Amino acid sequence: MYTAGYKGTIVSVPKGKEKLFFSEGGKFDPDFKCFYFTDDDTPETFDHWLPENTVAIISEGFYIHEAPVICNQCRNRTSVISLASQSLHIKKEQNKKGERWDEGDGLYSFDHIRFIPFPTARLIQKVFPQWDYLLSPKRPIKYWSNKCQHCGSVQDEDFLARTVFGTFNNERPQMKCHCHENNGYGFPIIARMSEVDLYGFDDGDGRYSFYRKEYSGYAVGSLYQNKEGKWYEEDRFR
Repeated sequence: MYTAGYKGTIVSVPKGKEKLFFSEGGKFDPDFKCFYFTDDDTPETFDHWLPENTVAIISEGFYIHEAPVICNQCRNRTSVISLASQSLHIKKEQNKKGERWDEGDGLYSFDHIRFIPFPTARLIQKVFPQWDYLLSPKRPIKYWSNKCQHCGSVQDEDFLARTVFGTFNNERPQMKCHCHENNGYGFPIIARMSEVDLYGFDDGDGRYSFYRKEYSGYAVGSLYQNKEGKWYEEDRFR
């Protein structure tokens, strides 16, 4: 569903290891300022360049769910976001063949994000400056999470994951889904990952809707594609 062609997967290369990285087929994008591998089959060949606790590799496109909440400090209405993906590789236990990556089947959301490559983070921040690498209000650890657009206080990541982005129904805040491109690059992520209780449905007419899995479910949003093949934002969730 994303228009940018796949270029590769972003990896972090420690200083002084650049020659080794390039000798193994790695490349560098001077415009996007990232090191990457072009292998688009499985991540096995560059697994050793990924952060140790990587849980998944998200493909070049992903979703950003946006919702309004009341700030836990100043009580003003502010916007918060959460990342999700339908196209990804998930890290599993290594099998006898030495394989440890499986393609994801379903829509997954990510919270308590400990690591995401800076080129990707900076792209997201251009649209959502309230999303930043912030110290958790509950524990001495930093996450990529949300701050209030008015007073700058860090919003409770546990609360957002559990009540705002953890389920979709009429009692929850209205949401908006953004289709986000990453200059054609996939990227590793260290975060808490969970399967979302929604699935996508493409009716073949440029309309992409999310539905709850239950029989009595309802459509909660749509994405649209223009004549040039570019995706633009959906209407507000109902």
